Amino acid sequence: MLKSTYNRCMAKEFDIDLYDTEFDFKKLKGLSGQQINQLMQEVHSDCEYLIQAYAPRAIIRHYHELLSKLVKRHGH
Repeated sequence: MLKSTYNRCMAKEFDIDLYDTEFDFKKLKGLSGQQINQLMQEVHSDCEYLIQAYAPRAIIRHYHELLSKLVKRHGH
């Protein structure tokens, strides 16, 4: 699967600047519907994991907003 910018700072154990992790939706234009659907599923599973792992609310909100934008733009 493609590597995207939505998770580039997560390896720093939640010590991130969320304003530095903007997702570039222009990169999705070249992807197939199946690849976009897989990306949405990965973001959803990451969001669920963060909730279960008691991650900071700001990070959970970031993933939830990203998922919402993906569904609004590419969901049916």
